[in-house]
Formats: sequence, C-alpha cells, structure tokens
Amino acid sequence: MGGQRVPQWPKPARLVAGLPAGRLTPVPPLLLAQKPTVIVTGASSGLGLNAANSLAQSGDWHVIMACRDFAKAERAAQKLGMPKGSYTVMHLDLASLESVRQFVQNFKNRCGGAEGGTHATLGVLLACVLLALPY
Repeated sequence: MGGQRVPQWPKPARLVAGLPAGRLTPVPPLLLAQKPTVIVTGASSGLGLNAANSLAQSGDWHVIMACRDFAKAERAAQKLGMPKGSYTVMHLDLASLESVRQFVQNFKNRCGGAEGGTHATLGVLLACVLLALPY
C-alpha cells in the first residue's frame, strides 16, 4: 500500500464577497500580502498541535496557537520546527469565561486594527479541544 496520504489544507480564499447578490470580487493587492489567520484551540499537544503545525508549515496561514499552557505550546512548536513568524502562542482557557473574553480582547488588540494591530483577517477557527464532563 505505499505511504500514508497526508491531508492537504485548503488554500486561503483570494476572493471576497461583494455586493450586490453575493458576487465575488478580487481582494485588493494590499490585503493579498496579509496571510489569513487561523485560531487553533488545544494547540499545545495532540490533534491541535499537529493541525497547527501542518497549517504553519504550509506557509499559507498565520496560526494562533490558543492554549492554557503557553510555555508548553511554545516548546512543542519549537520541537516540531514550526517556522518563526508563522505562529503566535496566546493564552486561552476554555473553562474560564473571563479567559475567553481576555483572549478575544488580546486578539482584537494584536490583530484587529487597534494600536499596533496588523488588520489580520480571521479565516478559520479550528477547535481541537476535549472537554471532560463529570457524569
């Protein structure tokens, strides 16, 4: 049976919806220079880490590694050889509504156009987290 097939992540869309009637129009050249952003939750290990690595290695996405253990995620990214500048580690604890609110505010400040923001576009939110519920 040969080698195992590696899944291919979709290329970021290079078109945006225009008005009227949902027609597609080309993205202005200034925006094409900006890679779309994908937020991957649970990115410090397992499926989330491997998804983040694959997306970062593709060169088509800027990956936000959203996880509880900042240091663990950074070590894992370095161990896998994720290219510098292709990812950002940000704290997010999904068990805490306050942490979620803080993450959103930090993302807006860092990427959404506030002072020092880069006007990044959020292309995908990839939730790779398992929540254990007592029964």
